[in-house]
This record gives sequence, structure tokens and C-alpha cells, in this order.
Amino acid sequence: MAIDDWEEKRHQELKFDMIPSIDIRFNTSRPRRQVRNLSQQERDSNPTLDNYSDDDLRLAQIGVGQDKSVYRGWWGSRDVAIVRFRSGNIDTEAGAMLRLSRHPHLITLYGFTTDAFGSKFLIEELAPLGSLDVVAENLAQELRADETGRQSIFLDILHQISSGMHGVVDAGLLHRDLSLRNILVVHLDVNEKKVLVKVSDFGTSQAMSVQMHNDLSIPCRWTAPEVLRNRRKFSEKSDVYSFGVLVWELLSFGESMPYWQVQEDSRVIEEVANGKLCLEKPMGADEVTWNVASMCMQLDPSSRPSFLKLLFHLRSVKTRLFPVKVITPTTQQLKVQDTARHILSQAELEAQKLIDQARSEASHLRQMAEDEASRILCEAQTKLQEAERLFVEREKQNRNDQKNETLIKELTERLENACEERDIWKSHARDIEKELEAAKIALSDASRIHDEESSRQLNVLKSRISILEIELDDAKAKLRAAQQGLDDERRQSWPLQQENDKLKERNSVLEALAQAASPTGTFGYVVANHDGQEMRQTDPRAKAGIGVIFKAVQLPDGRNPLMVKSLSPDGPAKVTGKIEVGDVLLEVDGKKVRTTDEASHYILGPKGSPVQLKLERAGHT
Repeated sequence: MAIDDWEEKRHQELKFDMIPSIDIRFNTSRPRRQVRNLSQQERDSNPTLDNYSDDDLRLAQIGVGQDKSVYRGWWGSRDVAIVRFRSGNIDTEAGAMLRLSRHPHLITLYGFTTDAFGSKFLIEELAPLGSLDVVAENLAQELRADETGRQSIFLDILHQISSGMHGVVDAGLLHRDLSLRNILVVHLDVNEKKVLVKVSDFGTSQAMSVQMHNDLSIPCRWTAPEVLRNRRKFSEKSDVYSFGVLVWELLSFGESMPYWQVQEDSRVIEEVANGKLCLEKPMGADEVTWNVASMCMQLDPSSRPSFLKLLFHLRSVKTRLFPVKVITPTTQQLKVQDTARHILSQAELEAQKLIDQARSEASHLRQMAEDEASRILCEAQTKLQEAERLFVEREKQNRNDQKNETLIKELTERLENACEERDIWKSHARDIEKELEAAKIALSDASRIHDEESSRQLNVLKSRISILEIELDDAKAKLRAAQQGLDDERRQSWPLQQENDKLKERNSVLEALAQAASPTGTFGYVVANHDGQEMRQTDPRAKAGIGVIFKAVQLPDGRNPLMVKSLSPDGPAKVTGKIEVGDVLLEVDGKKVRTTDEASHYILGPKGSPVQLKLERAGHT
């Protein structure tokens, strides 16, 4: 599929929650406290998207990128990130995030909203601690002091990122900009060695099946060699290479840019593409974590692991180096466990009763079916034997006896009916056996389910899907209405465009006529009077006087200085002489127009062609 077709299809399918802008507020408080630490009055005093200023944006801003800015705010009682795009297509990032399933290590998209100016904002999950490169740099000294704790935290971070990227790949997408700056930190406790990170920034994500443009802007210092050589070769393995560079960044505590010793990006592209430039192990990095980076940055894409293999490898390493400690449950936890076991035991007993009852009923029905089928079969066999005996006897006596044939047919049909009835009972018995097997499976499932919260969340998700489908149809209807409005606007503007074209054509004709026959006269004299404004020969507008009203102006000496040109289609314009007061200015259809007449004017013919003028002296032709 061509990229334009894919983008168009993706844009048509792009439907997500529209959140009223009045419900979204910027968090301009200092320090930036969370919603639960603010009173209702403090929250209401902060600006909404329908009423904010540049100062509000400056106070609420928590991040800025090449094509977007991120602000802190809240939606109801929930802290959120408000993303405003300065350039690029907001649908690119939103479309990619919509294709991703809910994942514990991917930033969640809640929806979008618009401000009073019609600008779109994405409303996303907020990571309070910011990007991982900044967090790692700020905690570098503390992490360097505890090698074991640092290794545990780093392995947890890499395991969570690989889990999130496996979710991206599973959705059929490529990230194409995986780096430490695009990993957001939700929680980090160095002492407890607990961390939660999520992959973000899907503005450059693309479907795996889509071919890339050659002029695509890429982060060259994080990009795989095969992509630098041929930008159409993005794949999961190129994202894995970027993951390896990310590991190098993490081991460097985000303090250095990849290939920091080379300033020119063009040189980085050339040498990495040719395999001449590689990242070296940072000072103080542990071997286990560096081995992960090394196998991800193999020059041969086929030698790199997939994100799924990385996920299993990191989990295995983490378990081997840092085994889970067995925690002795408290008295309260033991009570809860006992209660759960009691409930489970009761459920097992109830399920066993149902199974025994179903088994008993199935056995009874099976026995009845077999007995009835055997009886019918015996009767049928007996009757068939009798019929055969009678048939043989009658055949011997009279082969043409129609009564014997009728009896045989009747008995045969009864036998078939008996067989059918037997088959029905057998089928019914098999159905009961299937029900018995389903009951066993239900018992097995019941023994594994202990968490009621998981069931509640599943129901909530199903309800959510139904709501989304309804809102999807509503959004499609709004899109069609918008397209109809656009078509109406185009139809309304069409007459105006036609009128504008006619006006341009008329002006070009007038300019051509002015160049062919500009009025001349004595220097400085009045040569025309148009809409009450006198125009002198020195006035530049005099050369564009064709088509305006020319009135004879009598000077003190009794003469009119206006010079008239005879515009003949057969030749160039010629000056015929001066006009006396009272002279015939022109003749049209036998009607003479003199200079003293109010109607004296220069007349243009169809489409700007001048009418041939006939000049006469007063009293003479």
C-alpha cells in the first residue's frame, strides 16, 4: 500500500474521545502540586483551554520538543499532560497511539480537545518525573554510589521498555525514534529499587507495511546502519538497534550524546553506515547490561534479537541476579488467604455437586437411550426377519403379489425410523458428555481466578468498547456534515470567482485600449471629467481614460483642448483635429452627439472594440 493511501485510510479511521475544553485546566500553581493537594477553589482559579494567556502557557509548560510543547494540567481529578503541536500532523501521533492496546509500559492517550481558536490538543497520561535522560542525569551520583542497586534498577527499566516495545511491534507499528528522551518516568525509588517507566512520543511511528520516503528526517545517532544506507529499511530490528543505543545512554546516565566525540552528523551517518564507527562501553558499566547493548547493536540485523526475545532474556537475567525474596505474610494477610481458600473450597464443593448431578443425569439418560434403542432395534430386527420370511414365502408363492411389497416397504421404513431414533439418543448423550466436559473446565477456571478486580476491569473494558463504537459512528456523522459544509461553501463561492474573472478580463481590455489610443491635448489642460473628478493631460490616469465619460470643458478662450482619435479597425489611431464648442463629437446609429450635450462620451463596442467615430464641424459634415 502506498504511503499516501495508508495515511488517508488511517485518517478516515482516526476517531477518538472528544473531551470538552472547559473540563481541561492548566496547572499554573507553584510548585506544580498534584490535584489531590489542591483545593477546589485553587483548581477553579486556574485557566481552561477556552480562556488562557501566553503567561499561563509559560507557567504550565513542563517540556518542549521540535514540533510540540507539553503542559501540565488536569482533567477532572486526574493529572494529565496537555500536548500542543506547533508543526506536523497531530493525527500521526494520535493514530499510532490508538492502534496500541492498553499497556502498562506505554503512555495512554485519553482523547483530544480544542481551544477557543480551534487548535487541537492531545490529552495524555502524565508522567510526573519527566523524561528518563533528565532523571538519570540528576540521579547519576546517587546511582554510581550503589552498583548493585543501579544494576537492579537499570535491568528493571530495560525490561519495562522492551515490554512496551513488544506491545508496539504486536500492534504492527515501528517507533523509529526510540531514545532515552522518549522514555517517561512515572515512579522511581532508588532506596526501594522500584521504578516504573513508559514509552512515549509516537509522532514518527509508522505501520510496518508502509514504505518510507527517502527524505524522511531521522535521528541519525540512534539509527541502525542499514537505515542510514537505505532509509526504506526500517524494521523491528532497526528499533532494536535504537534500543541498544538507549542502553548505552542509560549506562552513561544520559550525560553524553551518542558519538559525542564526532560533532558533524554527516560524518556520523557515513561512518556508522559503513560500520567504521561504533559505541564503546561506558566507564563503570557492568558487563551484564553492556552485553544487552552489544547484542542489540550488531551490524547484521538478523543477528539482533527481537523485542520478545529481549523481554525473556532480561527477565531471566533479573531473576538470576536478583531472585524474588519470600515475604512472610502478616496475620491480616493470612486471614484474607484463609477467607479466600474457604470461598474457593465452597465454590469447588458447589461445582463438584453440579458435576456429580450432571454426571448422574447423563448416565441415566444414556442408559435409557441405550435400552430404548436396543428394544426398538430388537423389535425392528424381529420384524425384519419376519418380513424377510414372509417375503420369501410369498415370493415363492406369487412374485407379483402387491401386498407383500407394501408390507416390506412399511417394515423397512419402520426400521429406518428406529435407527434414526437411536441416532438421536446417541447424539443427545454426546451433548451431555460435552456439557460434563465444559463443567470440568469451568471448575478448573474457577480454581485459578482469585482476583475480583480483574473481572471488574474486564467488564469496564467491554462497556468502554461499546461506548467507543457509538462515539465512532457519531464522529463519522460529524465528519460527513463537515464535508457537506465545505461543499456548500465551494458552491457559494463559485459565482464570486466567475465575477472576479470577468472583472480581470474587462480591466485587461481597457488597459490594451488605453495603450492603443490614449487621449492627447495641450500640456496641462483638462482632458476628461469622470464621476465629478477632472483629469488633466499630465495626470497618469489620462492614459487610462478609455471607457470613462468625456465631457467638453470650455476654457476662457472659448476653445476645448480635447483631442479625439478616430479608432478605425482597419488602421492605427489618428488625430483628426481639435473640437470646437458645439461640434459633433460622434454619431451612433444616425444620432449626433455634440460636445455641449450631457450625453457626450467615448463609446466602446462589444468586448471593448471601439465604435468607428464620425467627426463633424458645427453645421458641416
